Amino acid sequence: MTSELMIYQQNNIKTYLHFIKENLTIIPQLYEDKINHLNLSLAERNLLYKARARHLQIMSLIGITAEHLIKLILLKRGFILNTVKPLRFDKEYMEKLENYNSDKPSQEKLDLLYDEADKNASIEFSERLIDFEDCCQIFKKSNDENYFNGVKELRLNENFEEYSYLGYTKMTGDNCLKIIQQMRNSYLHKAESQSEMQGIIWYMYNFLVWTSKKEFFDFFKDEQYIGTDENKALFQNA
Repeated sequence: MTSELMIYQQNNIKTYLHFIKENLTIIPQLYEDKINHLNLSLAERNLLYKARARHLQIMSLIGITAEHLIKLILLKRGFILNTVKPLRFDKEYMEKLENYNSDKPSQEKLDLLYDEADKNASIEFSERLIDFEDCCQIFKKSNDENYFNGVKELRLNENFEEYSYLGYTKMTGDNCLKIIQQMRNSYLHKAESQSEMQGIIWYMYNFLVWTSKKEFFDFFKDEQYIGTDENKALFQNA
């Protein structure tokens, strides 16, 4: 059986988790490489452009990783992301999925789950998933009220009164994903830095690590925060 519908089953879970984990490993390496290039003589112009390229890579990977992390979380929560208007599976179906994921998987069992999913959806769906902005909105609405307890705010204009980033003067657990989504869109359309301060990059990355640990602790428990001790302290253990 083949289906365009994407559900929270082992193959999808493992693919997404490893994709996210690999990106979280690469981003700090790119950041260190970027700093090394900037610390060398600016007379060597190629090194400056390499540093800029690393910055573009870092910001792009943060955006991509955020999108796939949120989509995986929504799949875990039972949302169907293929539809124009996202639906949600009922509790009984999600329990069947969890049992499938924890038991010995088989193609026969998976086919039955997809058949039932198609019936549950009762709406025409496409292979294309909903966009990142919609995912961010659904994620925010489906979080409990205290979801971001443990994430402190980063004030961006503490040292420079007039400074703001994409219109924001502070970053918090509640707005960080929205900021990442706006950042991602800007880099998709134009390969040009948005003059991010180092703390902004650290906060975005650490937000992804914190959220990954909160949702999939066993898989991401060894991931480390980056930046200064002060910046790391903005993220208490998930």
